Amino acid sequence: MIYFIQGRRTKLIKIGFAQNAKERLSRLQTGSPDILELIAVRVGDKYEENELHYMFKAHKSHGEWFKPCEEIFTYINEHCTANYSDIFMAEWAINNGKAGETPSQLSQEQLISIGVLEFRKALELPDA
Repeated sequence: MIYFIQGRRTKLIKIGFAQNAKERLSRLQTGSPDILELIAVRVGDKYEENELHYMFKAHKSHGEWFKPCEEIFTYINEHCTANYSDIFMAEWAINNGKAGETPSQLSQEQLISIGVLEFRKALELPDA
């Protein structure tokens, strides 16, 4: 999963890769004096993360952090999602090796066993 996390005060954008974008946000927030927000994700791997770093190198601040710019926001608008339900669906497919299947195609018992209902309740999403 490729993620885009932005600092509320600094506006810097971190482009990274993680199996679970929400967990990564939580870990980054622990060490950050800025409030961080997960602004977008897309399905991708470490190789694609490196391609994005190269694509946006002119806007690099430090490490994997980039200055906000039109090119990054255009990329996000064209290739990513900010919808938490979509984020979960993508993570679920990756983590469960079921690329063609979504949680909405599973029974209530299966959803409970993988924690989908708890996730949806935490984000105040309707049950599938």
